[in-house]
Amino acid sequence: MERTGGDAPVALIDHEERPRAGALADPPIDWDRVRRRLTEWEPIESTGRVTQVVGLVVEAVGPAAHLGDVCCIRSPREAQPVLAEVVGFRRELLLLMPLGPLGQISQGSRVTNTGKSLTVPVGIGLLGRVLDPLGQAIDARGGY
Repeated sequence: MERTGGDAPVALIDHEERPRAGALADPPIDWDRVRRRLTEWEPIESTGRVTQVVGLVVEAVGPAAHLGDVCCIRSPREAQPVLAEVVGFRRELLLLMPLGPLGQISQGSRVTNTGKSLTVPVGIGLLGRVLDPLGQAIDARGGY
């Protein structure tokens, strides 16, 4: 507050100031859309490369992973990635066991850690179903 010649104070900030006509207002924010986009956003993807394949074991440098993590191995020649489980380590290398056919996996194929381990959902819809080792339905009834 600032005092004038008399005893009446003069306010420096008018807390009840109204926007002037023609002033730009902030656009409304769709917070549901913002929340949805934030939950779908994956800012960092740690990747590595296949260094060699020995028998059924795939050796890869990086990405950071824990035992039991599932990684995706992508080859430029294949549309679908091959899933592989981290079964060990050798120095700075990951030892991966493919969970499907090796297909066109070769030296230099890209490896990405999903950060998840193998899981199979359980529930009433699974009763009487036939599943492969990855938990995918292989009977004639389709997905569950």
